[in-house]
Amino acid sequence: ALFHTWPQLSRGLMAESSRVGMPAHHGPSSSAHAPAAPIVIGRMEESASTAQVVGSVRQIASHDKHSEFRHINCFGPWLTMIVISALVLVCHHAVLSKASDAGSAAMKVAIVCFGGLASACCFCCHFVDPGFPIRDCDDQPPADPGCEDSRTRRRVERDGTEWLQKWCRDCRLWRPRRCGHCSMCRRCVLRLDHHCFWMGTCVGERNQRFFTAFLLFAGCGMMGILILALHRLTELNAWLDVRAFTATFEPLLIIFFVCCCPPVVSVCYGGPGLLVAGANYCCMMLFDLETDKMTDCQKFTGEFRSKSDCPGVRIYMMSPVQPRRSSQPYEHV
Repeated sequence: ALFHTWPQLSRGLMAESSRVGMPAHHGPSSSAHAPAAPIVIGRMEESASTAQVVGSVRQIASHDKHSEFRHINCFGPWLTMIVISALVLVCHHAVLSKASDAGSAAMKVAIVCFGGLASACCFCCHFVDPGFPIRDCDDQPPADPGCEDSRTRRRVERDGTEWLQKWCRDCRLWRPRRCGHCSMCRRCVLRLDHHCFWMGTCVGERNQRFFTAFLLFAGCGMMGILILALHRLTELNAWLDVRAFTATFEPLLIIFFVCCCPPVVSVCYGGPGLLVAGANYCCMMLFDLETDKMTDCQKFTGEFRSKSDCPGVRIYMMSPVQPRRSSQPYEHV
């Protein structure tokens, strides 16, 4: 983008320089008495114009960087589906293909189902709007958005909870409570948790249910692969007879597959880890817990008791499902 827009910036800089150039001479005697102030002012205006051009270049470079991130985000769910499909195919047709009894066949069907559900939840999380705040036109912006003190103000909820509200200079709005700005998507997101590369989007208030379902289904699928691998090792008598490892390479291949595949999250700890993470997100959604309070045991206990009526069911589970506006620019809300 910088390469294509550089001719326009160069022409603008030349036009600005010619506009603020040296003052014209009106005679031989006027050059000796010409004041130096117009020259200084011209140089100051030229410096200001150069600063504007440099700022435009930086803005274009930043926009180009975020555009690349948005293009990469489009490949996130597809890459996740490819990893899940490759894991299932290698498990069924290569590593554990000889596990053919009735229990193993049922487990293979369950693994395929969990893999398909995980892929579907991944695409739902990607295409569903994570929850963007709406600008209140009646709420006036701060007098000096560049000043940090004027960009914050204290708010009090109905229950007496006091919190600090911040003004977002990029989205030009006052952020609601627990709303964060994603530097990757360049948008403010309600109840922003994080930006997930594998989902290709932010995980927020309205798509966190699909992200949690993805963790649970993917964890169940990996646990199924782990159980099937342990069952096959038991059939080969690899736990009691060392000769099972010398007679065939299948036990070593199964152990390598379970401990090292996929390279990002292996099956041996990826299955339990994803299930624990999914259960954690379920707890967070049901009780609408704040992540900064979950590290402190006393705050977590107080938060848990005050929200025993599960307010997150209405917030997360019953929130509207709307398609994500991926075709529109991210600069404005």
